[in-house]
Parts: sequence; C-alpha cells; structure tokens
Amino acid sequence: MNQIKKELINFFFTIFKEPDLALKTFAFFLDKLGAKKIYNLSKKRDIYPDEVKKYYYNTILESKPFLSYSIRKLNLQMFEYDFIVTDCIHSNQATITLAGKDIEYNDIPDWHQRLNDIEQTTALHRWNWLLFKLTECHDFIPYTNGEKIITDWIIKMDSDKICRAFETYTAAERICNFILFFYKTGRNAAPSDLIIANLIDTTYYVSDNLEYFSEDRINNHILNNARSLFFSGVFFNQSSFIDFAGKIIKNASETLITKEGFLREGSTHYHFLVTRWFLELYVFSVKAEIMNFMEYFKSLLKKMLPACWFFLVYNRIENDWRIPLIGDVSPDSPPSWLISLPWSKPALDIYSLHRIPVKPKNSGWSALFEPAFVNVKDTANSEVFGNESFKHFHESGWYRLDLHSLTVFWHVEQKGIPLFPSHGHCDTGSFVLFFDGEYLFTDPGRYNYYEDKVGFYGVTGQAHNQVIIDGLDPFLYYKNDRYPFFYKESEVTCFHEWRGMDFFFKITHSGFTRISGDKIKFERSFHIRNSRLVIKDRINGNKKHKVTTYFHLPPGLKAENTDMERAFKIIGIKGVTSMEFNMKSSSHNSTGVLYNESIDIMNDFFFPAYGKKVNAKTLRFEMVVQLPISNSYTLEWE
Repeated sequence: MNQIKKELINFFFTIFKEPDLALKTFAFFLDKLGAKKIYNLSKKRDIYPDEVKKYYYNTILESKPFLSYSIRKLNLQMFEYDFIVTDCIHSNQATITLAGKDIEYNDIPDWHQRLNDIEQTTALHRWNWLLFKLTECHDFIPYTNGEKIITDWIIKMDSDKICRAFETYTAAERICNFILFFYKTGRNAAPSDLIIANLIDTTYYVSDNLEYFSEDRINNHILNNARSLFFSGVFFNQSSFIDFAGKIIKNASETLITKEGFLREGSTHYHFLVTRWFLELYVFSVKAEIMNFMEYFKSLLKKMLPACWFFLVYNRIENDWRIPLIGDVSPDSPPSWLISLPWSKPALDIYSLHRIPVKPKNSGWSALFEPAFVNVKDTANSEVFGNESFKHFHESGWYRLDLHSLTVFWHVEQKGIPLFPSHGHCDTGSFVLFFDGEYLFTDPGRYNYYEDKVGFYGVTGQAHNQVIIDGLDPFLYYKNDRYPFFYKESEVTCFHEWRGMDFFFKITHSGFTRISGDKIKFERSFHIRNSRLVIKDRINGNKKHKVTTYFHLPPGLKAENTDMERAFKIIGIKGVTSMEFNMKSSSHNSTGVLYNESIDIMNDFFFPAYGKKVNAKTLRFEMVVQLPISNSYTLEWE
C-alpha cells in the first residue's frame, strides 16, 4: 500500500509540478476512494520566515530529542492565577460535546467512530472536551480518569500519523489541552512515561510541520502552533521552545492583529478565541517568570481585550450578555464558553473598565481560573454601551452605534473582500441590529464548514441583511483566490455624522461593477432618529436587473402582513408595544419601469454555534427593475 501511495504522489508531481497542489490532489483522490487523508506531507520548511527558519535549523533540530527533561513544578498555591480544582463526581458513563454534537461513551471513547462532520472528528482528537468538563460540575473528569483516557488514545492512535488527528492544528490543541488539564487536576501527580514521550514527540511534530504556507496565506493556525510550543517549553522547562514560539508569535501577530487590537479574520467569535490563547500564554509566562514574553503578551492584550468589550451587548430583559455572530463560529468551542473571558482574573488584571458590569451567567473558560473580585457597578451605566455613542475602527473594519434602545454593528472590509485568509463572510453593506440587547436583525452565522448548500450558505450575501443583484453577491468570497484582484476588489467608503441627536452612517461600494454590461454603484445609508430607523439603498446603473434585499429575523420573532402595502408588523420584541417595518421604492430613470415585484416571509435558519441550527424567518424584497432605483426601509416602534 505504501508503495502505491508513493507512486501516486510521484504521478501527481509529474502532472502538477507544484508539490502543494500535487499533494492536495492526491489527498482529494484518496478521499474519493474512501481512503484516509494525507496530512503534513506538503509542509516545506523553506517557506518559514527567515528568523523562524534559522532558529528551527540551528536550535530546535539540534535539540532532538530532549536529552533530559524536568516537568516544571509551579508553585500554584503562591501563584496569582491559581487554577481551580472542581470538586465534582465522575461516572464512567459520560457525554462529551464535539463541534455541536453530543456523543456518549462508557469509560473510554471510541477513537475510530465515524462522525458526520470532519470538525466533529478532529474535536474528538483535540481534547477540548477535557476542559469543558472542568468548567462544569457534572461528569467531571479527575486526573486519574483523564490519564486513563489519554493513555488509551496514545496506544490506539499515535502510530497513525496520516489520519485527521495529525493535522498540525489538532496536534497543537492536544498539547495545550492536556497541559491545562494537568495543571488544573494533577497537582500531586506526574504524567506517565508514555504521556511524557507522546508530548515530546508531538511537540517536535508540530515544530516540524508548522502551518506556514506563504506570506499572503497566513492565518490563526500558526498562532496556535506556537502556543503549543510555548506550553511545552514551560511544561518541560525548555527555553529553546519558548524562544522558538516567541519568534513565531511575534512574526505572525504583526500580520494577524491590527494596530487597533482586532483579529484580521472578520469573525467576532474567532477574536474571542485568539484572545483566549494570548491570555493563556500570558498566564504561563507569568507562572514561569518569563518577563520579556509576559510584557509582550500584556501589551497585545491591552488592545485585544478592549476589542472584546466592543463586541459585548447586554440584554436588559435576560440580564445576560451576547456577541453578534458576525463571520464564522469556531468549532473549537461554543460562543457561550468564551463570552465571560473579559471578566476573568487574568483579563481584568490587564484591562478593566472603570465601571465593570455584572458578568455573564455562563462562566465557561473563565472558570479555569480563580474568580476575580469584581466591584460590579450599575450595568446600564457601564462603558460597554451608552445611550449616545459611536465607536469606529476603520483599519480593522468594525463600527458600533449605541443610540436609544438600538445597538448596531457594521463590519466593512476595506476592499469588500478580505486581503488575508479569513473567517469572514460577505457582509460589507450588511448590519446587525439589537433592540434593548435582543436580536432584531441578525447575522445568521454559519452552520458548518462544508461547501455544500447548507454549509456555504452562511458565507453568502443572501445570509446577511444584504442586497444581491441578478443572483450575484456584491463581493466574491467562494474560492476568490482564483480571480485577479482587479476583478474581485472594490472601492469601499464609509461616512458617519451626528446632526444633533440624529445619527447618519453611509456605506458605498463598487462591488457590483463586475456584472457585465452595466456600471453599477451601490450606496446604503442609515438614519436613526428617536423611535425610527430608515435604511436607504440607492443603486445607480442603466440596465434591467433583478434586485433582491434580505432582512434576517432571529428565532422567536415573527413578521405579519399589515393593511398597508409593503408593511410588516414585527412580533415578539419584549417591552415594545408595536414595531412596524415597511418598504418604499422609487425609480429615477426615463421610463420608470418596474417589471415585477414580490415580498415574502421566508423560512430560514439561525446558527447559534457550530453544528447548531434553529428555525427563523427572513424578509425578502425582490424586484425586476430598470436602474437606477432607490429603496427605503423604515423601522418604527413605540
């Protein structure tokens, strides 16, 4: 079998010449045959950045294998960020959550079980669920049970380096999650020689297969690779791996984190996830008294933590917090597990609001650490939101308005499309709207990472409060690396202005100019005044087109027709006597021809976490019209 594999790889090399493309095609070919996929064969160390590559060859390879190791016994009792040991009861029959799917096991999970989603399979081998258990009080896994489970995994899985479990990201997650699990539960224990050997082997495996591809393809995976090397360096008291990880992190952070402190991947949830990684790195650098890295991580977090607060919205009815699910939601953890991150003790020691509001009901990740003493102030008067505030971060593409009962978010890519690999969606021109902290118009999120009809839907313009023309999104997101920049990029501008207590926000773009035969320009403006929001879409062009506009309601809200034409009553908003949403349109051309028009209430979905979907409704306004056209949508409430 191995000889056949080698011959197939050589065959694809002769066809494609480029090793990466040949190996991807080979993996695709095996997948279609039902064979196991091949990973990490295409990692080329000559594309590591120069400083990283030099250190790898001169230091890391020279240290293979560790001639000696000593597990760093950290004085947890004296340490500022003491891990909490949860005192709960464990049973041999348990349930673990894998990327939106719960599976049951007796004593030991089945490592070879067939799961429907690739992300569920990798979640089984990443061991995140060990930490989920530690932050809950049911089915808690003590160290002895965890060691038994991990030992079984090593015996049954470690020799199979070509399976999904040995993607570099997945291997890095195992390192981090075990070390966190050990420090939380194994204070008086020492890992077995088998586990130690596996951790060392996996550490070298990650360093040999770092997820570098090319300068313009860098993404958050490389940060997680480095996080695992830093964890191992601390755990085994090996400065070479700490320094190696630091070089990778500093190199990647310059590209992945904006000067304003936002992750450049167009996703609110991924920003929280990566901030969590840096908080853990900060805690470990403090534990191990690595002062230079401690200061570096602290300086990054002083920008990233305010960005987390920027995304938080307080629901006055439920007395709890949420974030808009803009962009992808990571399968590594549900949003609810990370939302309390800014209230954790490490976070508050780095960045704290002057008035700290009440924390979320779900402690999640923060429960790994000793609870911070928080002098809770009146939530309604905190700095997270205000009655009259607009926060904007142009370089990062994030905008937020708090006015009266409304909170509005806009995500705007400077070119309409991301300039880096992204977890973002086609949302430039779209918006997310909260009313008293409850969703009113949502970004539905994304169900999974498959490129089928359901999986890719969440990326499209149709899945946003967005306009599409002739069935085409304003921007190319699906495999847009196939297209030249002049075709897929757009001119995008944003403008905002206060006029007394009235607020105006406007987005213009040329994304639709790629539609052949017409030079279409798009402009969307927002005007908020008292108890009214007016959205105006002006589409300039000269030809006949089908224009479709979507507005997505959250689960629980309904829209009903009223006696007025093109008007809906929105039902389900708590504390509101009535809320109406209506549309007006006017054509500005010589003929004034409106060929066809339809208004529908569609059945749709909302995706609160990876692999989860809930029924919801969407308003769709569709017309076949001669451009130019101007449509306005008015939301009024009492």
